[in-house]
Amino acid sequence: MKQGSEEILSESTPVIDLRKNGLPESFDAGANDPTQNWDNDKTEVYFDSDDDQGSASLTDAEGESHPITAFPFIMGRGTECDLVLTGKGLSRKHIEIIFQSGRFVVNDLESLNGLKVNGYKVSRVILEEGDEIKLGESSLTFSSGVSESKSDAEPALEEITDNTFGSDSATKIKRLAAMACSVALILGGGVYAYKSMSSGQQIAPVARVTPSNAAPSNNIAPPRQVVGQSSALQQPIQQKQIVFTPPVSSPPPSLSLKPQVRTNRSFTGSSNPALAKLTSSKNSKSVRSAKRLLKKANARYLDGDVVALFKEMKVLENDSRLPSGLADDVRAKHQSLASIYTDYSKGQKAFAQNNVDGAFNYWTRFLEKESRKFKSTRSVYADQVVVKVVDEYVTRGNKASQAGEHHKAYKMWKKASKLGDSVAAKIAIDSVNAKSKQLYRKALRLEYVNSAKAKSLWQQVVTLVPPGTEYYTKASSKLAWYDRWGG
Repeated sequence: MKQGSEEILSESTPVIDLRKNGLPESFDAGANDPTQNWDNDKTEVYFDSDDDQGSASLTDAEGESHPITAFPFIMGRGTECDLVLTGKGLSRKHIEIIFQSGRFVVNDLESLNGLKVNGYKVSRVILEEGDEIKLGESSLTFSSGVSESKSDAEPALEEITDNTFGSDSATKIKRLAAMACSVALILGGGVYAYKSMSSGQQIAPVARVTPSNAAPSNNIAPPRQVVGQSSALQQPIQQKQIVFTPPVSSPPPSLSLKPQVRTNRSFTGSSNPALAKLTSSKNSKSVRSAKRLLKKANARYLDGDVVALFKEMKVLENDSRLPSGLADDVRAKHQSLASIYTDYSKGQKAFAQNNVDGAFNYWTRFLEKESRKFKSTRSVYADQVVVKVVDEYVTRGNKASQAGEHHKAYKMWKKASKLGDSVAAKIAIDSVNAKSKQLYRKALRLEYVNSAKAKSLWQQVVTLVPPGTEYYTKASSKLAWYDRWGG
């Protein structure tokens, strides 16, 4: 794919000659009024209210994020667009973004200067995370809203998970020990029987005699007569109940240690009520600790107790006694808070290295994430950096105003005012609003005397204040009317 030319062509504004063509029959006087709602036929995007997830958005060169809230999402210089852009080389409706088959797709709306994605001129392409979209002189970066990977969210905390024997390793080790014990007993009995048969000896059963007054069990068969047993032994057998047990003998030396595993197994089984109660008590304690930590995690983060909180979460995540669902909840909460705190810590490091731009970028992203997570509540970490971020917004707004970038300056001052209630930013915004109001009213007085002068003043208003403000809407409506109906 070859890159297109960087030459930008200007697009003329169409003018209708009513004297020749007349008014179209299907014309609606309010159809192209910028003050009307242009989104009536659009499909709004439904976002699940999950604190840990974001929405797809476009980030401009100034770092401002514009969420994609409806499809098709149309961009251009026309006031009817979902995202109104300024600059050279833009068509009224330049491009659109749609959602098709689970992917975001950008389409060129037959614009004069076309569309570029990552430096290549295209007419239609599937968007990927971080793609740079360029239309005219405007550049936008696409973000699908997928949360950061766990490795980026937890740079300082290592993930240690041992799944050698699965999620319940202790239980599997006990089962292996029990199987080894059973095999040892079977082999020992077989070796003993083989030696006895080889020597020609008769194996006599070893009996345990119970008292004669004990109640006989109906489940025990009567003892069989053994060859070579004297009649003297037959009499007590008829009067007393005999319970047969397997022959007891010493196993071969190679298997002499195996029966010890069976003895140890009784301490972890249900046959030991005290130990079972203790194990259950430990499990209940872990579950209570996990639930208590999840309940207080947000409050501890806001109070500045992140280091200790993350350590406790790590311990619980690797605790095999926790149910898998509860452990997953702890891990999800850990990742959610760590993704916010990571930007704060990176900004601190950049600021310590005198990297003002890096610190500003990390901190603004940190404040945006925390604002989405906790709404109007602010953490101790946000209080530490918000003053520096507000001052940087005011400084950048002043520089943009001096350079003639009035829209950018207005947006910077607006962010500073909203974020930190900056007095300097409020004064600058009030001054610009007052000037735009004065120019708009002056144009109204000249409208029927000198329409060209009036349109020039309205154009100054549109240049001075950004879209969405009161006098931008009024002035752009006047200009749109004159563009459609002529002077």
